Amino acid sequence: MPKSKRSRYFKIKSGDAIVFLLVTGKEKVYTIVQFVHHYPDFRTMLQKEGPKKVLSSGGNIEQGVASYNSLSGYKELVKKYGVFAFGIKAT
Repeated sequence: MPKSKRSRYFKIKSGDAIVFLLVTGKEKVYTIVQFVHHYPDFRTMLQKEGPKKVLSSGGNIEQGVASYNSLSGYKELVKKYGVFAFGIKAT
């Protein structure tokens, strides 16, 4: 893991807690990080983790790469920080 990276995601590790606030703002989902995998790009992440585990919309690797790259600003952020895959378990 490059020391020069300043993204807060580089600090997350197995055993950490992550709380997701649902869009409504009225409910939270509490999780524990099971693993953290760091990849240089979306394609590598999809190849290693598998599209079924990573893509909520389904699809294959090519569709996943296109979907992620269509998100505003993601291409630039990935060039700078790479991509993280977090395994989580609800508590």
